[in-house]
Amino acid sequence: MTAVMFSQGAARKIRTATERVLGKGPPPPINSTRPSPLRPENRYMGKFVTSLEAPEIDPEIDRIVPTSATFQVWLPDPEQPDVQLIPTDIEMLVYNFDPSLTAEPDIFGKIEYLNGVWSPYWASCE
Repeated sequence: MTAVMFSQGAARKIRTATERVLGKGPPPPINSTRPSPLRPENRYMGKFVTSLEAPEIDPEIDRIVPTSATFQVWLPDPEQPDVQLIPTDIEMLVYNFDPSLTAEPDIFGKIEYLNGVWSPYWASCE
């Protein structure tokens, strides 16, 4: 039997990639041209890029099967941080576990990091 040793950095990368494949880690940002400044302990505002559908409860397994949507993050304007938000190129895949929450594209919403994924917790009305 042969043993293989990895550096801490390599082991961390392998663990992160494995968690993402198994669905246990946070989904990576999609369509982002720069590293994501998003921090799991924060909540963010923005707009839905794609429709957010309500999930359904699967009666065979008695669990909610989440739906997903693409969400564009808006951050404070560096020149007027207390006054306005501006769109960024950061788009996140968010997972909806709330059967009462839906949103159409271009609807304003809020997301937070819960149980290893970004989830919407509020969407404005049309």
